[in-house]
Amino acid sequence: MRLLDPREMTGGDWPPGCERLRAYTEAFAREGSGSLITNLHTRVCVLRGDGWALPVTVNDADCDNTYVCSPYTAYVPYAKEELRLINNTLVRVALGAVADAAGAMLKAARINRIIHVNNWMLSTNLYPAGAELPVAAIAEFLTTRFPDHFICFRSLNAWSNAALLRQFSSARWRLLASRQVYCYERLRETWAATANAHEDRRLLARTAYRVVPHDALGAADYARMAELYRLLYIEKYSQHNPVFTPRYLQLCHESGVMTFFGLRGADGILDGVLGLFVVDDVVTAPIVGYDTTRDRRLGLYRLLMTLVYEFALSAGHRINLSSGAAEFKRLRGGRPEIEYSAIFDRHLSPGRRAAVGMLRAIVNGLGVPLMRKLKL
Repeated sequence: MRLLDPREMTGGDWPPGCERLRAYTEAFAREGSGSLITNLHTRVCVLRGDGWALPVTVNDADCDNTYVCSPYTAYVPYAKEELRLINNTLVRVALGAVADAAGAMLKAARINRIIHVNNWMLSTNLYPAGAELPVAAIAEFLTTRFPDHFICFRSLNAWSNAALLRQFSSARWRLLASRQVYCYERLRETWAATANAHEDRRLLARTAYRVVPHDALGAADYARMAELYRLLYIEKYSQHNPVFTPRYLQLCHESGVMTFFGLRGADGILDGVLGLFVVDDVVTAPIVGYDTTRDRRLGLYRLLMTLVYEFALSAGHRINLSSGAAEFKRLRGGRPEIEYSAIFDRHLSPGRRAAVGMLRAIVNGLGVPLMRKLKL
């Protein structure tokens, strides 16, 4: 097992089929994370094993970071923003106080001194179908290299990662719930059979917008694509989401890391953008954006989501549609699944391990029942 700088890797260092990973990690290593994702500060490496390679991010302590590399951000400021979905004021205040206490504890434990494995720096990282990684050997290797860091795998769920979750449990990693995601399979029987899907497909058939395929998007569109994503995910939802730059979208488009679609109006202006990330038979949509100033009756979000479903249906894929817009996804056949992060900390001090243990008790014991009850 080796941990490599992508800039120093030669052709022989890459397993077959890693062209997307190579282009992606080389760009981050060469250009710096901040030039691609504005609010991301990390070092990108590649973990190379027998026949496999995974992107790795290395962080030393910075808590002012987007949640894709920061457990502190994910479990404290981002989680506090999500409390707006709870109607009960007393419950919101109480949970806010719990989050503040947890935040102080996590800062003291230096939770952001952490290595993330298989981190594509997206809201949802996908894993190869039936993946069986040597998680015990990975922990031993990385803790030898980084004896003062936590080790983490994000975006695990029983729907697509049941075997991996069992591996982590057997190897004594801690599983911490992070959010509730919505998954789809057998789309013809599930999504396509719902009344909402029928309405959405009719809307797509009659819209005045022109669907722009991947190959018809280009250099003139990247700035607008970044703006559309920012309008939705940053300005409407959270500044803690990754802020993708036009250069990042260019990288993902030109390298084929993602497959893109756009919605272009009669005036030639792009009003919607969609970026799909696919691993084996699962697709997710880390890039969704639209002009939030347009009339809601145009149904831009519905149109974009319908493109996700249609893409997956035609390709025979399953979908992990991440979190958010829970009612929308449930009405279209989405199956809720709790997502976990696996954290290894057995090499660290008792105090730092205790902080993760307390966080685990809070998110698994309190957060999971709450997410299920409120259908978040």
